[in-house]
Amino acid sequence: MKKISAVIAILVSLGFSHDWIYTYDYTDNVPPSQNPPGGLQADEVPMFITIGFDDNSRSGIPRSDTVVIEYPEGMLWALEYFRTLTNPAGSGNPATFDGTPARVAFYNTTYYASGYNGDNPALIRRMWNKLYEDGHEIGNHTHSHSENLVRATADIWRNEIQTCMDWMTKPLAPDTMPLWMQAESSDFGSGIPRRDIVGFRTPFLAYGDSLFPTLKEEGIIYDCTIEEGNHREHDGTNFRWPYTLDNGSPGHTESWRGNPDNSDHFTVPKVPGLWQLPNHVALVPSQEEAARYGIEHCIRSEIAKNIPWFNSESGKITLFDYNIWHEAELSDKEFLAILKFTFHKRLEGNRAPLMIGAHSEYFHSDRDERCPNAPDTRERQKVFEDFLEYTLTYPMVRIVRPIDIITWVRDPVPLPEYTSVAEGNRTQASKRAEVSITLNGFQISLGEGVVNGNRVPLTLYTPQGRMVSYDVVPIETGRISWNPGKNLASGAYILDIGGVLSRSIVIP
Repeated sequence: MKKISAVIAILVSLGFSHDWIYTYDYTDNVPPSQNPPGGLQADEVPMFITIGFDDNSRSGIPRSDTVVIEYPEGMLWALEYFRTLTNPAGSGNPATFDGTPARVAFYNTTYYASGYNGDNPALIRRMWNKLYEDGHEIGNHTHSHSENLVRATADIWRNEIQTCMDWMTKPLAPDTMPLWMQAESSDFGSGIPRRDIVGFRTPFLAYGDSLFPTLKEEGIIYDCTIEEGNHREHDGTNFRWPYTLDNGSPGHTESWRGNPDNSDHFTVPKVPGLWQLPNHVALVPSQEEAARYGIEHCIRSEIAKNIPWFNSESGKITLFDYNIWHEAELSDKEFLAILKFTFHKRLEGNRAPLMIGAHSEYFHSDRDERCPNAPDTRERQKVFEDFLEYTLTYPMVRIVRPIDIITWVRDPVPLPEYTSVAEGNRTQASKRAEVSITLNGFQISLGEGVVNGNRVPLTLYTPQGRMVSYDVVPIETGRISWNPGKNLASGAYILDIGGVLSRSIVIP
């Protein structure tokens, strides 16, 4: 019984128990800073990377069993891709997310779940639930996605936030109900617990001063709306770490919205305990720097052709797929070069978390025509896949949910010492345990150096931390064979091995 408790404690610290993570009471007071938290040096902290997928209007689920898809699209692509992606093993410390499943965030606009406003709303609601069950964070992105919210009153913001919450937290429709009936009913949503929806982002990154007190009143833990990094002194090595709004937002004062010369100028109020996870700009490499990534022409000049207000000297652009593929009309290779260059600037500097803004519909063929120089859906998907897999070859990288970043900043734990982040010295994450799935269960190879005959506790969990099966199994010839003894549904699971290692697995 002690062993089971210990394993549960480890998984709780890994972030698979939402009840434990979201026990905030707004007493945090973390001032804005370019220095890593806790007095740690840059080479001691994880290089956090996260993706915030906005809107999420394309489920990617075929509407008929007779439809054959060449490759997953939209949210289905994201669901299946992240299922097998894990962070570097590190030293096995759960406080620094060693070896944990790579998971991100989906900020949903519930207009798409309330009617036929894109995809079948029943499929959208169900996909949001699948993403949640697989361990991704689900956030609030308003109900209407209106362009007029920048001047919204507190009451308008409150209605947008609450309506969005209502649709996401309504119960999931039963599988036995026909899809058309689910879609036409307003009684069903995504079945996501209200306590687990703690993050928010505004549409178009547009906001007003009344937003932030309203977020706190509605129980939101963090916002990730304010774009930062446009100030001339910020070069990608010295962006700010997440902070609370106890003293307002310096990032806002550096933007046009906070400029007194702007007739619509306003000030972000002080909102004690409400976290801000900044949306930092991307850094576009100069022509000389771009050559490092196989680009021989000037990307900045290409952007300036389509975005007249783009500053070619600073090379800064909003880090969203919409801005880079649709507005700037860049190619897949150009976008990948920007992502890698921005990532390397972080590693050279203070390792402030890297948040990438995205829209799951841009990974669906419905958006091909909006990306004239990156028209192939699969190639757009590969930009993100290639980038994430590239970053995971660096042992200090951790791809986590935004709430995990804030959890770590509240109680920072250093990484083990690494020798170098130089290109020639990066290492692949250790694979201390290989897991394969057969008709008879799991086959686990522990490699060399293990003692045959020893017994190892194995625990199978859902990504949300719900224990599915537990057993103690002997090691035989360096391997463990285990049949959980249950008819497991297909999907993602977490296999804990001895309370020391965890592996993300997918049962087909």
